[in-house]
Amino acid sequence: MDIVRTNKKKKRTPYYIGGGLAAAAAVTFWLSGLKPAPPSVDAGAVWRDTVRRGNMIREVRGPGTLVPEQIRWISALTPARVERVLAQPGLALDIDAADDLAALLERGAGTHAHRLLDAWGVRDRLAAAGAAPAR
Repeated sequence: MDIVRTNKKKKRTPYYIGGGLAAAAAVTFWLSGLKPAPPSVDAGAVWRDTVRRGNMIREVRGPGTLVPEQIRWISALTPARVERVLAQPGLALDIDAADDLAALLERGAGTHAHRLLDAWGVRDRLAAAGAAPAR
């Protein structure tokens, strides 16, 4: 025979869900306030010392050979040798160096010297000074 219950069963499921959501929100809020942790490093890989002013010299030795990443080959159009260096890169060209180049042209130094004279504007300077290199 069925007996009718007079008190109804309390439904606690919505309270459990609400409590779980509140706990998840509280944990999320607490974790958002934390600072990020520094990365972990092996103690043997770290040098601990006081900071000092001066040069930092680091010498590393290892097996193998030192190989360049890029190799640039500069080849000449004709075989030749350097007798003397008249001007270094970045050097301001004065009238004495222009005279030396003009002397090379008179001895038949080639078309490259002509190009240098034209690029540096030496012909104009020599013409203004009263001398003109042969072409």
